[in-house]
Amino acid sequence: MGYFGFFRENENMRSDKQHWKRLAAYLSGHLNDAEKSDVEEWKNSSTENKRVFNESRKVWENSSMRLRLSDDDTEQEWDKLKLQLEKGPSGGGKVVQFFAAHSRWISVAASILLVAGAFYIFWPSDNTVTAPIVAEAVVTFSAGNEVATIYLPDSSKVWLNVGSTITYPESFGDKLRSTQISGEAYFMVRPDTSAPFTVSTELASVRVLGTSFNVKEDSAGVVLTVAEGTVSFSAMEADSSQAVVVMANEKAVATGKGVVSKSANDNPRFAAWRTVNNPAYEYEKNNARSFLINNYTWEKNKLNMSVIDGVIENRAELATFTNIVLKMSYTKPNGKISVTRFKVMDTLEPGQMLPYQKRLFDIFTDTKKVKVEIETVDVIVE
Repeated sequence: MGYFGFFRENENMRSDKQHWKRLAAYLSGHLNDAEKSDVEEWKNSSTENKRVFNESRKVWENSSMRLRLSDDDTEQEWDKLKLQLEKGPSGGGKVVQFFAAHSRWISVAASILLVAGAFYIFWPSDNTVTAPIVAEAVVTFSAGNEVATIYLPDSSKVWLNVGSTITYPESFGDKLRSTQISGEAYFMVRPDTSAPFTVSTELASVRVLGTSFNVKEDSAGVVLTVAEGTVSFSAMEADSSQAVVVMANEKAVATGKGVVSKSANDNPRFAAWRTVNNPAYEYEKNNARSFLINNYTWEKNKLNMSVIDGVIENRAELATFTNIVLKMSYTKPNGKISVTRFKVMDTLEPGQMLPYQKRLFDIFTDTKKVKVEIETVDVIVE
């Protein structure tokens, strides 16, 4: 008996996850000729099977996703998806969730078709009403045992703490950018006055237009700490009139009782967790010079002294640098090269630009060429 022969004898074929997984593999081109023939035999065995196949293909083609299948599926992740489906239809569509484990996407293609399977569970074959199938793609990502950096559909950036999870739509709408988290996350939201950005947790919600802030769930409730801009913060069950406005250098706490309190932020290291167990930060530390951009100009002044004006830019996302040693090489008319060094001792945080100026003692020579390089740099470890 072929693979799909089993389903011809199984009254619950439409809800069996392996059935939808194999059908997804067929549509995504992951079956050999014999397996394809088996699927087609099942499809052609009845009118109902053809209907299931055709509707599933529509979901696949209209989902705007072409994703590979994985052999690393786990029963736990499938049970999560099944639980979502068994809640029944809400509104006019279904939700496809992307589950991540150990930084791997898990069987998204089959998940799409499980949604189609849910359609047939909720709408029996003898139902004369034909309802549209809508597959709305929702991404769910878990950080695992390392801090993760995620770019959202609008280019907003999120750092996700160890063991934390974020959920967001594959594409934001024109009027609202909605996300949900559990655990802790730091957001850098791209400004867009026409589309507010929201973050929901179990106990509270955050609403902004464009800013940077940290959201953390703990035993006390939900803690919001604002780094830049202004944030509207409210308990989940509260109405908009009860929202608290939280500004930069302030924090607010929402408890399970729906109470929101606000105070000055007394912890300047509230987002330091982003540098712990974070491979991206370790790379920045170990390759510091590659994240520093040095632009400079050189000219002789009225005293025939070379004057170098430069700007150093820190393009790292998390690493802060200091004690930047600049190696300055200048070539004399006879081709001889002289070298001097200059240390910039200021602190250079991510995204910052630091100007500097240096005069060379080359009054008695007609310098032909000057080259300035970053030789060494220290990383400030928090």
